[in-house]
Amino acid sequence: MKSNVKNQSTALCETKIRMGLDHLILEYMLHGFQRGYMFVAIALEAYSLGRRGA
Repeated sequence: MKSNVKNQSTALCETKIRMGLDHLILEYMLHGFQRGYMFVAIALEAYSLGRRGA
């Protein structure tokens, strides 16, 4: 009985953490979208230049 309760609370903790991460990602996507997009665009450009250079 006790171990079952412990497993449930652990699963609840993991779910909360996962939900928290999803929330953080959504927040980043909503608020940091332009900055994030610029970063991704620059990274992709640098990556493709590196590929062409190599």
